[in-house]
Amino acid sequence: MADVKSIYHTGPVTSLCVIKGNVVAGIGNSLYLYDLVERQCMLKCAGVILSGTIHGIRKSAYNEALLCAFGGKVLRVIRVGMSPGVRTLVPQGEEYLADDWIWDVCWLQQQGEKDQLAVATAHNVVFRLDHTLRKLEQVACVENCILYCAKFLGTCWEHLILAAGTVFNQVLLWAPNGQTNTSGQSLVIHKLVGHQGVIFSIEFSVTRRQICTVSDDRSVRVWQLRFPEVAADIDCAGVIPLDWWHHCQSTELFVLYGHSARVWDVKILTSTIVSVGEDSTCCVWDNQGKITQRFKGHKGKSIWSLAVEDTGKFAVTGGGDSSIRVWHMDEAKTSDQLVSHVLVPPKQQNKDTDFPRIVAMVSWDCVMVMTNEGRLLLHSQTDRTWSTLMSDVTFTSYTVLSLSPYHTHLVALGNITGTLRLLFTSQSDTSCSTMDMEWCQKDFDVHTGKVYSINWISATSLLTSGPDGKMIFWELRLSSNQATLHKKCSLELPPCKHRWVSAATMTSDLLVCGDRGGSVHVYSMRTSFSPHSQSPVQTFYRIHGKTCVTHICCHDNYIYTAGRDGTYNQYEVNEEKLVLLHSNKIHKGFDWLDRLDFTGKDGDLLVYGFHSNNFVLWSSQNNQRLVQIPCGGGHRAWDSRIHGNTIRYVYIRTGEVVFCETELSTNQVLLKESLHGREITDILHIRTYDQGGSPVHVIGTCSEDTQVNFLSLTYNRYGVMNLNQLASLQGHISSVRTLAVCDSGLPWKQSSSERILLFSGGGRAQLLIWRVTIPKSSGLHGNADLMADNFSHETLCNYMMDHWNNRNRKPWKGHDLKPNPETRFMDLAAVKAQDVWPLAPPGVHVLMVACSDGYVRFYCFDEELRTLTLLGESVFHDHCVLQVRSMIHCVPDNSRHLVCISAATDGRVAFWDLNHIVLHYIEKTYPEIKSANEMLCICSSERKGPIDQTSLDSGNDLKNICEGEISLNKHCLYHKHLQPESVPGQGQDNSCQEDCDDTKDKQGGQRGSVETQHCNRTKKMMAATTFRDTLDPVFVIPSHQSGVNSLHVFKLNVRYMVGSGGDDNALRVSNITMASNKGSSQLEITLNWSVLEGNAHSAQITGLCVIEDRRVLTASVDQRVCLWDVSTEMVPQVQLVWCKFVQVSDISSMAVWGSDRLNILTAGVGLEMLCAEKDSQVAVSSR
Repeated sequence: MADVKSIYHTGPVTSLCVIKGNVVAGIGNSLYLYDLVERQCMLKCAGVILSGTIHGIRKSAYNEALLCAFGGKVLRVIRVGMSPGVRTLVPQGEEYLADDWIWDVCWLQQQGEKDQLAVATAHNVVFRLDHTLRKLEQVACVENCILYCAKFLGTCWEHLILAAGTVFNQVLLWAPNGQTNTSGQSLVIHKLVGHQGVIFSIEFSVTRRQICTVSDDRSVRVWQLRFPEVAADIDCAGVIPLDWWHHCQSTELFVLYGHSARVWDVKILTSTIVSVGEDSTCCVWDNQGKITQRFKGHKGKSIWSLAVEDTGKFAVTGGGDSSIRVWHMDEAKTSDQLVSHVLVPPKQQNKDTDFPRIVAMVSWDCVMVMTNEGRLLLHSQTDRTWSTLMSDVTFTSYTVLSLSPYHTHLVALGNITGTLRLLFTSQSDTSCSTMDMEWCQKDFDVHTGKVYSINWISATSLLTSGPDGKMIFWELRLSSNQATLHKKCSLELPPCKHRWVSAATMTSDLLVCGDRGGSVHVYSMRTSFSPHSQSPVQTFYRIHGKTCVTHICCHDNYIYTAGRDGTYNQYEVNEEKLVLLHSNKIHKGFDWLDRLDFTGKDGDLLVYGFHSNNFVLWSSQNNQRLVQIPCGGGHRAWDSRIHGNTIRYVYIRTGEVVFCETELSTNQVLLKESLHGREITDILHIRTYDQGGSPVHVIGTCSEDTQVNFLSLTYNRYGVMNLNQLASLQGHISSVRTLAVCDSGLPWKQSSSERILLFSGGGRAQLLIWRVTIPKSSGLHGNADLMADNFSHETLCNYMMDHWNNRNRKPWKGHDLKPNPETRFMDLAAVKAQDVWPLAPPGVHVLMVACSDGYVRFYCFDEELRTLTLLGESVFHDHCVLQVRSMIHCVPDNSRHLVCISAATDGRVAFWDLNHIVLHYIEKTYPEIKSANEMLCICSSERKGPIDQTSLDSGNDLKNICEGEISLNKHCLYHKHLQPESVPGQGQDNSCQEDCDDTKDKQGGQRGSVETQHCNRTKKMMAATTFRDTLDPVFVIPSHQSGVNSLHVFKLNVRYMVGSGGDDNALRVSNITMASNKGSSQLEITLNWSVLEGNAHSAQITGLCVIEDRRVLTASVDQRVCLWDVSTEMVPQVQLVWCKFVQVSDISSMAVWGSDRLNILTAGVGLEMLCAEKDSQVAVSSR
């Protein structure tokens, strides 16, 4: 057997146990020990159960050094070592194989006996094992039905009770050592009936004498047990005599509904009950059956495991997203901790119309209130006193108020007549109370109509908005008791329904404003100002929908905007313009974001907003809600302040000022990072770095949870490989099916980093193109911890195929494509045009797409213009196209052909020559580029030598491409890129695809000279001939009886090895020769030989890689990775070299890289990485 080792695995956390301040987690067939203080994994015990998954961990109450891990039909005893500085998990003896599925294990307390185990199995059978795992006895229940769960009540065999949850929605209580019938089967003592679905978990509390059950019916039921004897008769060990159980009576105490899906597990504590379920929520219930806290932080659809600390201080949950989270119960905030009261301002006599209109917090202790009659009041929360700052009838009925965030006691007021009033303190002693300070005021006439908004830009500047979109930028000077305003410039907002500024900030020489219509405008403040109003140089039209832009701020040289569409966007300043990097959404239903705060603990981004009628403070770092206060919604005036771990929130409700104070519930500790909330659909290897002799692997993954993640696999200081998230890319509205990467084609001056393009496609025929900046090895200085800080990404294009006709205002003159809205992009392949033709325009990329509607589509993406153009499409397969690959074929004269290989559910593998349609498009769209024939000739004549076929240094992929050294051999070790040494990249749609008369869009804004040139080029792009239905493949190989799920090509000296795996469980390897017809320059392909291994796997093959001229690696849904040897002596045949079982179920993709040793990464429900030798010998038998 070859040396094949599993060096990393992550997946759903299926079992947890808390022992001595540590958490032991079962993931797959391995145990992991996590330290709660250091918050990282300290130890891994691999292969505890050789086959299967650990579903339960039970610790001995009498010997803390012993654990029993079980899953499926197997259990194993583990000895735990917790010496100072040394922690061990050592399996004891061999694993025990039972005859049936194991549901529960209990460590028994027997006089004269040690370390005995009671085991309950799925057909209501219990057996007892001694410390050597020898079976002592076995007892079956008279009701021999299938169980969905079981729980032992007690620890003494003589008085042991099994609570069995049956398929008939009942809980049966019976004793293995109790009364039996004539057949020796134990009789049922008691039944608990009430659930409307199967029962998934049972828990028992001796002190509370309660049984708690959870079920498929989404309920948590609490049963109160009554015994004839008094509680004082129970011995100190908590053993309830068997006779008591025969006279037990039960009452259904509570039926609790709080989960929105099935409930998986439950634990009973002294004063609370904790439950987890399929809705990824952990609910805490009090003794009255009310929910005191909901813990939400896991992604996806299930929390699979739950454990609690013995004293009930904290709970630990493990989710389907692979994360482990600790929730501190003693710090959990309940609704009773919310303190609120009404502040009653003093009213004017005979003034019933005087009520609060605006409220703001001047400081932690001081609240400012503006009334309808023009009074400005201050309230001290400490002294509970009120004072009046001003009373002016000109501010009656309408006032806008803005507190300066740069000056503690500086307030700006605007009224309906265009007056701006500044209120400021002349007190220089900051220790003086706000209520005792002397306030000064100064009025300025700023607009001819009412003042719509006031926004502070800096400590010495502010922006006012007046009628008809007029804005004025003011410079402010403050002295001891004087204030002066100097008008710097006038600005004008583009027309919209609500034409005034709602938020603004300034960075370098750019003023960024957001309006009430959801648009973001950029103004240049560098140019000399004219007496006329200045228009924006850039506009992101309705980037936040049709609702208000609520907040704009600058942080770490980036601009952030938030809006009432539930998203916040990040922008980069580039050459006096903003570039939208990406958009983020907190969670579904959280649609009103009002403020972004980067001053949270450890750089946490705090998001203020409103969910339904509640004020919410959200922690982005912990993915957790910190505060929720019912206030009626975000349309009312409000303000808040945070001090330490306390927040004060003040708002107006029905003419009253309500003051609230509560604690931030930061009770979550993340022990293990999440992966994805759903199954992983594709995976890419991006880079491998060296950190002091230890490798750091960077990978990209996508999932059905609509996210694309960049992750790093690195060893921690305890020698355990960890997974860390570097970046999460959001933007897909449906599942992400596939990823593809290539180099960025535009110049990049940063020597410490490089840029790549990442293409992601999936449901709803949506394609996103991203540009990702990743660090080089030299930029990390040997410290991989700096990697996340040097990662950045921006969205270049967001394309949906079914939106084509929506963008075409004259459909009778445009494209007649009418795709099915359910079309999915199944696979992608991308090639940078200059890697095929060196004289091609920079930044042009060719994209090949496999579509579920039976089409193979070919696109061209311009990275500079951010436009995606359809070059051609073919319905040749007439079935769902599953796979596409790209490759570059070089003929002896060094001219090249861009070849696409496609495969579909018809079982055929087709080869497409794309030279004609790509070169035709470039010639029509880029007139400054030489003609297609000249490009081919120059490409052939200017190349100094043949393509290098020997480079195998996987660490120099980008370098080899940039220097023109392309290695097809080495590239074939990559999962997705058959183009030599391609590296991941990104791109995004541009407003230039819109008609040129549109003056605004979300990506580019106001048209200037550069934009006009872009639009002209875009018109040429759209005018370029599109080939539809006339495209035919140059060669076809009938490979499989059904769908082809995996495809790969390897370059030999003059031939190519094509490998494919299908739904028919078969592996086909074909050897082909490619040549160019000298007369027509068309590509000609000849099949030399083909061999089929009909039963390579027991399920469909979903991953394949040809790693050498004779070696093929396959992965299948049967959870096996196999290496095959292809022999060409006499008759071609396939022989098995080695086969390895992996822990990842439903394998969907595989990535392979490495030179001396193979690194094999499989993805599906989790990730697992194998390391294997490349020169493994063929096994004696082919099976």
